[in-house]
Order: sequence, then C-alpha cells, then structure tokens
Amino acid sequence: MSVTNAEAVADGKVTLPESIGQKFWRRFKQEPLVPIGAAATTVALVTAMVKMRRGERKSMNYWLRARVILQGATVIALVGGSYAYGNLKNQKEARAAAKQETALGEAAQERAAFEERLKAAEESTRLEEGYDKDDTTPSPPQGVSAAPASVDAVRSPAADAPQPTQSKGFWEKLGWGGSQKKS
Repeated sequence: MSVTNAEAVADGKVTLPESIGQKFWRRFKQEPLVPIGAAATTVALVTAMVKMRRGERKSMNYWLRARVILQGATVIALVGGSYAYGNLKNQKEARAAAKQETALGEAAQERAAFEERLKAAEESTRLEEGYDKDDTTPSPPQGVSAAPASVDAVRSPAADAPQPTQSKGFWEKLGWGGSQKKS
C-alpha cells in the first residue's frame, strides 16, 4: 500500500503515490535514529538467538540485555524525533502564515495607494472637463455664458418626426437571415 507525501499535498502540488523505498528514505531523513535503533535491536536479537542455539548462556543474556537497552533507546528516539519534527513543522507553518500575512498587508497597501491615485486622477479629470466638485453637470467654460433654459424647449420639426426603428439582428446584418417571408 502506498502513501502520498503529505508535505507535497499541503503545498498544493499533485504528486504520485510514493513507493515503500521512497517512504523509507523520507522518514529516514526526518528521524534518522529510529531506523538505526531498530536495525541495532534486530541485530542484538538475532545474535542472542544464535548464542542460544550454540548454548552460550552468558553471551545470550548479554545480547538480550543489549536488545532491551537498544529497544528502549529506539523508543526514546522515536518520541524525541516526533516531538522535534512536530516543532519543526509548527515553525514552518508559522513562517508560512507570517509570509502570507505580510503579502496580504502589502496587497492592502498597494490597493490603498491605487485608490488614492484613482481619486486624484478622477479629480483632475473633473477639473479638466470643467465639472464642479459636487455637481455632475459641466459648467460652461470661462468667458462663455450659459444658454438660456428656453433654448431646450425649442425643437426642430425633424426632431418630432418618428424615427424608423432598425431592429436587425446579428444574422440579418450579415445578410444570412431576416424577416423576409418565403413563398
């Protein structure tokens, strides 16, 4: 059974499932004392079995005691490595969170600066076009008087004429269809 690399998944990268050998080397790099202790414990146990077969009781007892000591050291290495690796992982997460917070702060500063530049540009556009600050209708240029209100009331006869409606669709504009009746 294969296991995916949890760190690669957390980073958002898609990885293929890792093999047993890849998992061993990844775990060996994280906690090197655990596999070394397990191997030493296994060697002590096998040596004790060999000594028992040969009938060497004193030597067998020595190797069984060594196995117990090595097994205890392996468990201590396992617990200590897990604690240290957990602290290291928490430190990495804290650094990543701080980095993201810094990036968000910089983005907020950039957004605020952009909004200030936008307001300044809008104000300069209003001034160039002759708009008042509070009014959205343009004021007449300097030296020109405003047209009287009665000018708006005068209409030409052409303006009162009905305007033809052109509701051609997209395909009619291209000449591919229309409201022509087929006989």
